[in-house]
Amino acid sequence: MIQRIQSVLLLVAAICMTVMIFVPLWSKQNVETGELAELTALYLTYTKQSQAVSEQNTMYLAGLAFLSVALAFTSIFSYKNRMLQVKLNLGNTILMTLTLAASTFLLLQGEKLFAEPSQGSFGIGFFLIIIALICNFVANRFIWKDEKLVKNSFDRIR
Repeated sequence: MIQRIQSVLLLVAAICMTVMIFVPLWSKQNVETGELAELTALYLTYTKQSQAVSEQNTMYLAGLAFLSVALAFTSIFSYKNRMLQVKLNLGNTILMTLTLAASTFLLLQGEKLFAEPSQGSFGIGFFLIIIALICNFVANRFIWKDEKLVKNSFDRIR
């Protein structure tokens, strides 16, 4: 089960999505005005002069990430049914893409909080979503490869 490469890749994707919940996704700071905006999977906070001006709840990002982790583990333990694994991974890809799109939308909202246009910095959490997507995609490729191998071996037996 875990010794298969696709299971390892799905485990890496699940770990990436779990860590994404606890690390910053994006931040932007203006030293001159003392403004700071930070996006995590739980909140988008905007502070000015060390006082919180606004705090937007972004728990749905954490919810999407948690669902993605649950789907990845379900897929890992569905190793006997490869077609179910493929379907679960497709659903997981959709969830991860929604997480990435929602993060990008919130990032753009955070950019609008500043009067002066300048570039913010992406946190490790944003890149973890992309790494998880890539791992999920590659795992799906290996599952299809296994399915093809099994199908060809059955054809040889006939």
